Amino acid sequence: DPQRAPIYLTGKDGALRTWSLDQQKFTSTLQLGGSPSGVDVSADGKYLLVGNATALATGPSTYAAEIVRVNLANQGVERFSIGLTDGYERGVADLAVTSNGKAFFTTHFAGSGWTPFRQFQVDAATPSFQAVQGISSVTHATQVEVSEDRRYILVQETDISSGPLHIYDSQTGAVIARTDLFSFSVGSGFNTGTGDINSAAGLVVDVLYSAIYALDFKLKLVADLSPFLKGDVGSVTGGEFNSGGHQLFLWQGPLKNVLVIDTISWKEVGAFQIETSTGTGYIGAPHGPMEVIAGGKVLAMQSIDGLELVDLAEKLKISIVG
Repeated sequence: DPQRAPIYLTGKDGALRTWSLDQQKFTSTLQLGGSPSGVDVSADGKYLLVGNATALATGPSTYAAEIVRVNLANQGVERFSIGLTDGYERGVADLAVTSNGKAFFTTHFAGSGWTPFRQFQVDAATPSFQAVQGISSVTHATQVEVSEDRRYILVQETDISSGPLHIYDSQTGAVIARTDLFSFSVGSGFNTGTGDINSAAGLVVDVLYSAIYALDFKLKLVADLSPFLKGDVGSVTGGEFNSGGHQLFLWQGPLKNVLVIDTISWKEVGAFQIETSTGTGYIGAPHGPMEVIAGGKVLAMQSIDGLELVDLAEKLKISIVG
């Protein structure tokens, strides 16, 4: 939860665990089952949604996707099934919740293909799952990232060399920008689902295996940050803006190091060491999901086997002389 103290973690064992920043301990465990994929909390903090990456067989060759809704006040669990019309579509890949109370999610595909991009009202007694206007289908396992004010969604289509990108405005219900990596890069590049979108600064970052791009809200290239790979492809495995968007954190996964980039000059203005390593990022390989939480005070950094919480006030101390 970006604004409140709890951190919700899902694992391969199908459990949902709650970590309290205030108490510095796990405070509850809820067994959900399945294969948890995308996870997000509603803007009002009332509900938590968890996608199930494993599709439910409903017949000899028919399947349904599943989303679990947890009432955070009483730990009540509801399960919603989404009938899949394509025989090759499978479980939930990723999801995000916006400030107007809508959830957006993508699904997997048995092979390589396109699946619907769907939305529904989080607090509806019986949710109605509908295609998203202007971007009704995306490549399978597409990743979605919500902005810090939960108005915009960055849609990163995966498993396609053109790497399509879209910005969806949940207030207007429209796609406000779209592009692909062919538009501003040499050759091809696959989106890894690693990146961020920041409304305050009007910026997007897309971290690829062999390149890093900063874009504006028209998805035009602002800065090529690939030199921060320092000639070692796959070495930057995560990217996240601070709350105000004036700093960008780039996680050098194998080096256990985070670079701090000023988003005006696009120069490195600092760095700090951490304890968590991700290995080298690539398509389908461990990468570095990052999230600024607790009102901008903490950077949560997730690896394949754990979570590290970084006190940004401590790491970003500035000494002014003269």
